[in-house]
Amino acid sequence: MSLVLVEAQGALGAAVVARLVSQGDEVRVVTDDADGGAKWRSLGARVARGSSVDDDLIERAAQNARSIVVFDRAGNGSGEVAKAVLEGARRAHVGRVLVVCRAASGEVFDAVTSSLLDHVVLITGGDGGARRLLRRNAGASDDLVAEAVDAADDLAGEPRLVIDMTKPEGLAALRL
Repeated sequence: MSLVLVEAQGALGAAVVARLVSQGDEVRVVTDDADGGAKWRSLGARVARGSSVDDDLIERAAQNARSIVVFDRAGNGSGEVAKAVLEGARRAHVGRVLVVCRAASGEVFDAVTSSLLDHVVLITGGDGGARRLLRRNAGASDDLVAEAVDAADDLAGEPRLVIDMTKPEGLAALRL
């Protein structure tokens, strides 16, 4: 299946792209960074160049996609990104939005969880307890988050879930 990644960055973004591509998914990354575009292509993703607040671009990138994944690890993702993702998803008939964030707060979290779209929010925590738990369970937190994104995309039904990956029951919900 196809997934669109918005605001993907760094090692976590690379881990998610690598995981999804290795599972046979088509991955599209929305980025306005020319250098980042080359990085994502080298990992096997397609690149949609432009702003993550451009709902028309997100709509085009999301054609025939099953899910859009929004990264808000800093917890300061803008409401404009959330608005563009939700509008692009609606117009492209994307059924599910996944959010990767550190805490159950912020404009992206609020917009997605209050929308009518199916969603899975993965709360990864900060550099404290979550990082220790993730390391203990998978060796590298980015790899476990990538595995969780893959599992959340594959969930059956019409989920509207908030999963706290800092707790064992959160990981169990995704069978990780």
